[in-house]
Amino acid sequence: MSARKRLKAAKKQKLEANAYAALKEEAAKAQAAAATPVKRPTLSGTDKMLWDTAVAGLNDETRKLLLGGANADIYDENGTPLVGEVASHGYFGTALSLVELGADVNAQDAEGNTPIMRAIMSTYPAVTSGLWERGADLDIRNHQGVSARTLLASDHHNSMIMLYKDIVDAEDRGRGGVLRERLPRSWTWTSKAPAALRNRAEPA
Repeated sequence: MSARKRLKAAKKQKLEANAYAALKEEAAKAQAAAATPVKRPTLSGTDKMLWDTAVAGLNDETRKLLLGGANADIYDENGTPLVGEVASHGYFGTALSLVELGADVNAQDAEGNTPIMRAIMSTYPAVTSGLWERGADLDIRNHQGVSARTLLASDHHNSMIMLYKDIVDAEDRGRGGVLRERLPRSWTWTSKAPAALRNRAEPA
C-alpha cells in the first residue's frame, strides 16, 4: 500500500474512532440524565391540598377539588406523580378519579416507574386492574429496563397471578396473541411458571 493510501486509511480510521467516541459520550450523558431525579418546585396552594387529600385516600374530597379546577397531573418535588403515589398506597377510587379527571395514566416517576408498576410492586390487584382498564401501558420500561408486564408476570401472589392471566386473556381476545409467548423467557411452561397460572391456562 502506498504512503498516500495508508494516510487516507489512517484518517478514515481516526474519523470513525472520533465518531464512535462522540456517540459513546452522548449515550453516557443520556443515561446519566435519565438516572438523575427531576427536581420540581415544592407543592403549594391547591396543588398541596390536592396532594394531601388524595394521598390520604379521601376520594370524595379529591373529586371535589378536581371538579373545582385542581390539576390532577401534578408531581412532588422528587418527580413523583400524584397518581403514582396514590396507586402505591392502594387507593382504588382515588387513583381512578385522578386518571378520569386529567392525570396521565402512564406518568413516570424519577425511576421511570408508572402508576401501574407501583400498584403491582405494592401488590394491589384492584388498582392494577383499574389502571389497565383505563389505558395503562404494560410495556413501558423503567430506567432499569423492567416493564409492568414483566413485574406482573413474575409476581407469585395468587391474586396477581390470576389478574395477569385475565389481562392476557383479554388482550388475546382482542389481538389474537398467545399467552405462552408473553411469559418471561426464563420460565419453561411445564416447570417454572407458577402452578396456579399453569393450571388455569392449560386445557384440561
